[in-house]
Amino acid sequence: MTRLRAAAAASALLWLVAAWLDPARALRAYLLGWDFWLGLSAGCLGLALLHQLTGGAWGRDLAPAWRAGLAALPAMAALSLPVLVCAHRIYPWAGVHPPRGINAAWLNAPFFAVRGIGYLSFYCLVARRLSAWTAAHPDKPWPGSAPALIGWFLAASFAGIDWLMSLEAPWTSAAYGAANAVAYALSALAAGALLVGGRPELRPVGGQDGAPRRLQDLGNLLLAFVLLSAYLAFSQYLILWSANLPEEIPWYLRRSRGGWHWLTLSLALFHLAAPLGLLLMRRIKRDPRTLAFAGLLVLVAHAAARAWLILPAFLERPAASLVEPLAWLAVAAVWCAAAWPSLAAERPA
Repeated sequence: MTRLRAAAAASALLWLVAAWLDPARALRAYLLGWDFWLGLSAGCLGLALLHQLTGGAWGRDLAPAWRAGLAALPAMAALSLPVLVCAHRIYPWAGVHPPRGINAAWLNAPFFAVRGIGYLSFYCLVARRLSAWTAAHPDKPWPGSAPALIGWFLAASFAGIDWLMSLEAPWTSAAYGAANAVAYALSALAAGALLVGGRPELRPVGGQDGAPRRLQDLGNLLLAFVLLSAYLAFSQYLILWSANLPEEIPWYLRRSRGGWHWLTLSLALFHLAAPLGLLLMRRIKRDPRTLAFAGLLVLVAHAAARAWLILPAFLERPAASLVEPLAWLAVAAVWCAAAWPSLAAERPA
């Protein structure tokens, strides 16, 4: 814990130096790190709510990861302050290019901050109620899980629209919000598979075939969300490219030239093809070590996908810089410090 706090302090100090030298670049880098780690905690909340409705051993196996993610939610909500307060440094519509007409009613700094506080307050409130219920009634589903899951999907969808899609306003996509909610859940599933497979004391038990079968269920769920994420991404691409409208196509053009095309190709390989090839094999899903590797692969690819969504909005080509890694690591250290007590308290079932 002491090392995590020291790492957080060191990374934050170096990031502050970068923020003093180039505030806009540092804040955009901060958005990249904060978005990833907040999305991981929000995804844990969404999956926990889903399990309240469906039941099943898969949720019990992933519960340690979810509890860790929910424990970090208040810290991630607090770390939203730079994004909400300094929106004019990050979003063109809040600074030098204010929107006109109906867009101005939605894209303005005060309303943007109010919506952000609303999303984060909803996450934290639901997480607190859910945690209290499951602690008091471990064998009974929470009665409020259905409306809470609907609210979670709407909050995750609009959060993606506000925090990421509006980076390139007035560009819009009807699938963007849903894709963001699925990405949150995918990152939480991948982290859960990595944790369950990588820590022997958290692996499921249940006889000679029970544990492998439960691991296979986790692998199947991860595969389903990988495919759902790919389906939404391809649907968005197909619809926008077929329409071929001049206000929509540049979003993809920016990501297909200037060096970004290599990241695009890498995502096709490591965010879809490689996980698909691995998770279609039964023996990989039933082995905890290979399942953990698949989870790690998906999680790293997810981090790259978030960079693919954010960075081309500001950079014409990839540029070597320590600002983005420092900001990402600073938020990561805070997340780990907040989640670690919950994770350390887990014991074999």
